[in-house]
Amino acid sequence: MDEKKMKKLTVGDMSGCNRSGERCHVVRESIGEIAVGEAVLIRFKGECGDITPWRRYMLEEKHFRDEYDATRLRYTGTFVRVTK
Repeated sequence: MDEKKMKKLTVGDMSGCNRSGERCHVVRESIGEIAVGEAVLIRFKGECGDITPWRRYMLEEKHFRDEYDATRLRYTGTFVRVTK
C-alpha cells in the first residue's frame, strides 16, 4: 500500500518503552476507524520534543478496557511492527 494514503498516528511516549519494541499499545477513539489487520504508520513523540520516523505497524487487535471506555468509544489497540 502507498504510504501517502495510509492512516497515521502520532503517539506520546514519555518513557520511551513503546518506541523500541515490536508491539505497542495505543488508547484512543480514532482506533475505531482502523480495521484489525490494517497497516498504519506510527511515530512516537517524547517529552523533550524528540520524534521518531514513521514506522509501519499492523493493528493486531482492539477492545474496550472497561465500560467507561466503551461508552466513550475509546479503544485500546495492540499494534505489531511490520518489516517490509
